[in-house]
Amino acid sequence: IIKATKKLYFDGKSDTYIQEVSGDNIAFVTNDSESFRVTSSGATTYGSHSVSGALSVNYGAVFNETSNDSDFRVESNGETHMLFVDAGNNNVIIGHSAPVTTIGQTASFQVLGTGNGDSHLNIGRFSANTSPPMLTFTKSRSGTIGTSTLVVDGDACGTIGWAVGDGADFTSYVATIGVHVDGTAAENDTPGRIEFNTTADGSAGSIEAMRLDCSQDAHFDQDVIAFSTTPSD
Repeated sequence: IIKATKKLYFDGKSDTYIQEVSGDNIAFVTNDSESFRVTSSGATTYGSHSVSGALSVNYGAVFNETSNDSDFRVESNGETHMLFVDAGNNNVIIGHSAPVTTIGQTASFQVLGTGNGDSHLNIGRFSANTSPPMLTFTKSRSGTIGTSTLVVDGDACGTIGWAVGDGADFTSYVATIGVHVDGTAAENDTPGRIEFNTTADGSAGSIEAMRLDCSQDAHFDQDVIAFSTTPSD
């Protein structure tokens, strides 16, 4: 038992110690400066900032700045991994403790669940105007994030894919929708096409079933069908 007037030292000197500074209040001191204090009510005080009950941070914070393989987890009332940062695999996961690899790729951000709610991603906009919520795919030929480099004809600009379990893994598609550059691009001149791909029975990969090109013509099984010159006709 260490009396309240005593200090528990750690470095053989006199400037790093733990001390009960007052009734049931414990201070942790390094280099003769109090680093933090645990009060009798369970609150934690860091200098002039304290944590009691719900955590509120009004200042910038960095977790794992030294890039250690240290995971970060937030638990909810019914979910042990409501938010999980997998440091070793560089993934952010909602609803699970490990990432899932599909079509040979392990996505950096994943929402994983077993029911309707926890497998549902919603983008909502609530505003008194005609503006919609948005999901945007951005493609540039630059290797530097945020830099615009001109795309070229045929570049894939975004794909939505439906991968399924085939009893062995999740590398098989049942269908995809892809968007490509469809011609020569220039500043404020970016022609594009949409391709709809389905997977035939006995196959694991999708092939093009229908295309809408930059001329607004529809292609079915490589045959061109020009419905009209304008979408409103």
